[in-house]
Amino acid sequence: MKPYIVLLSSSDLLFKFIDQDLNQSMKNIMTKYWPGPLTIIFKAKSTLPNWMKSEQGTIAMRIPEHQGWQDVLEQVQAVFTTSANITDEQLPLKVSDIDQRILDQVQLVCYNRGQQVYDSKPSTILDFSTGSIQIIRQGAVVLDSI
Repeated sequence: MKPYIVLLSSSDLLFKFIDQDLNQSMKNIMTKYWPGPLTIIFKAKSTLPNWMKSEQGTIAMRIPEHQGWQDVLEQVQAVFTTSANITDEQLPLKVSDIDQRILDQVQLVCYNRGQQVYDSKPSTILDFSTGSIQIIRQGAVVLDSI
C-alpha cells in the first residue's frame, strides 16, 4: 500500500509527528524548499496511530506552496492526504482524470482554476528517516542544487 502524506501549514508542527533529530543539512533543505514541491520521509513518533505510519515506522510530510492547500491549512494546520493517482499510474492533469476509487475515499480535492490538479512535475521525495539524506524520487525540486 502506498503511504499517505501529511500536509502541514508550518514546519513548527513537524515535531508533533516525527521522532528524530535533524542535522543542519536537513534543516537547510527544509528552510530552502518548504513551502514547495518537496516531500520528506521522517521517523514517525511511536505514539502515532499505525494507520498514519508506514510499515517501516515512517511518515511523509510536505508543506505545499499551492494557494488552495495553504487556504485549507490556514484553518486546520494539518491534513492527512494521498496522491491524486494510484501507484504506477499516470498523474491526472485534471480532476476529471482522477481515478474514481480515489475520489470515493476522499473528502476534499484541491485544484487550480480550470480543474488542473498538477501544474508541474510531482514532488521530489527525500528520506531523512535513517539520519542521512536519501533521494527517493527526483521531481520538481532540482536535487543537484541541494
